[in-house]
Amino acid sequence: MALSRLSLPFSLLVLSLPVIASAGYDDSSKYGFDGIPADSPQANPIYGTKEGIYTPKPEEKVEEKEKPYYGTQKEEKENRLTIGVQGLVLCKSDSGYSPVQGASAKITCKAVDEDGVEKSVSICSEATDERGYFIAPLSNKLSGLEKLKVRECQAYLHSSPLKNCNVPTNVNRGIDGALLSAFRVLKEKKMKLYSVGPFFYTPQPQSTPTGY
Repeated sequence: MALSRLSLPFSLLVLSLPVIASAGYDDSSKYGFDGIPADSPQANPIYGTKEGIYTPKPEEKVEEKEKPYYGTQKEEKENRLTIGVQGLVLCKSDSGYSPVQGASAKITCKAVDEDGVEKSVSICSEATDERGYFIAPLSNKLSGLEKLKVRECQAYLHSSPLKNCNVPTNVNRGIDGALLSAFRVLKEKKMKLYSVGPFFYTPQPQSTPTGY
């Protein structure tokens, strides 16, 4: 009789264990392994956002830069501007000014070659026309000019065919040399054209006879 009394509470305890276990299991699903609520931010940490923690970066796309185009020597030669010098040669006399036909000017340039050696090169212009006008295309006259780096050019009076007007003057630096500075570009001729002068010649001074 006593044994039957003890077995009844034991049976009730055994029957209640699955219910307790089931209730505990349902409640534990709300928590993580460390007892942290599953729906809390701590349960789903975001790694790699803190300073000092390595975060692999997505592969970056490297943009290819456009390579500079330098052109070929043939194209550079075709696009290079030639150098020309123009001016007037006149005769200044007591009666006024008149053009000197057949006169010439000299152009002298200081340049540096490919080895860095300084050179001085000179050319003479074509003879002036009936207006006293001359033009001197340097690139056509100087062989190898394309290999030189021209630094400075000056224009001078060179010659006059007139016996009665062949004394050079330094007006507009016709004797000392007029520095080439102002120019305009002739696109159709691919020329950088400089202007000098006008330059002047004068007649021989008349000698004054001395008497005794």
